[in-house]
Amino acid sequence: MDLPKNSNVIIIIALILFNLAIYFNGVQNEYVWDDEYLVQNNLYIRDVKHIKHLLTTEDTPSNLPGSGFYRPLINITYLIDYQLYQGSPSGFRMTNIALHTACAIMLFYLAMLISGNLTLAVLSAFIFSAQAVHVEAVTFISSRNNVICTLFILLSLFFYIKSGKQKKISHFAISLLFLFLGAASKEFAFMLPLLFILYDYSFDNFFHIKDNLIKYIIGFAAVALFLLIKSAVVSMSTAFIFEPSTMAKRIFTTLPIMFEYMRLQIAPYGLSLYLDMPIRGSFFDPAVIGSFLLLITILFLSLKYRKKERVIFFAIIGYFLLLAPVSNIAKIPGAMRADRWV
Repeated sequence: MDLPKNSNVIIIIALILFNLAIYFNGVQNEYVWDDEYLVQNNLYIRDVKHIKHLLTTEDTPSNLPGSGFYRPLINITYLIDYQLYQGSPSGFRMTNIALHTACAIMLFYLAMLISGNLTLAVLSAFIFSAQAVHVEAVTFISSRNNVICTLFILLSLFFYIKSGKQKKISHFAISLLFLFLGAASKEFAFMLPLLFILYDYSFDNFFHIKDNLIKYIIGFAAVALFLLIKSAVVSMSTAFIFEPSTMAKRIFTTLPIMFEYMRLQIAPYGLSLYLDMPIRGSFFDPAVIGSFLLLITILFLSLKYRKKERVIFFAIIGYFLLLAPVSNIAKIPGAMRADRWV
């Protein structure tokens, strides 16, 4: 369903004003926590002469050792902001709000493309804008990587779907570009090739993986290319920490965390910049087994009604798929759960 051009403009303006109304009250806040060393005291973002360094080194400030992260695009946005705002935290926060608003607008277009339902698309965009669990990702400057990566995931998926509907290779090329930019922002974008497969499986009545196999292979190759570049910059043993001796406890702990993520979508109370999660040592811990049974039930019902409720199936499975990079199968340095990851 295509809307009249003026209707799109009205919706976009409404989303911009809505997001400003929600987040503008936090613009005047000072730097907090990681902002202080990733932005405020980071000498490398103060002069464009450091751009080569920002593109070819770990995602770290000038005065701290390596972190194992490589998200060069985020550092470039810090560099641009610093040139514009000379270190004023208000400017950096306005950029975050603009990026979050762009996510909401892109979500509107993506929901329209997938469902063709105007009401669903508009509600999705406005609910996404106002969702309280997003406050950390939007107002915490150092959490910009989550917002930018989300934007590129939405853009990549949008153009992937367009490439299938309109049979245009140019749309697929644009999708790959956004996939790569997403990977350069945060690890969630690594899941995009699987999201492509999930979309085709969800909405193609005659799905055969071989029909789009070349596209899938190219998508995985784009992720592999980024990982190859990353491996030349960051020690992969630092970036991906596998500890088999503690994996069972991490998985047991992750099950209640996944339940908490779902709960935050419905009842976003108890939000915090730092969460100290209890380690679960047994599958028979009530929180673990309860979360496991709930998750299995949701996945079972999604599969059972896949053909009748395709959009819901795609949304639910895609939700968990995109959370996989923070599932704690590989140990995440410094945290097991964070509101900003949702």
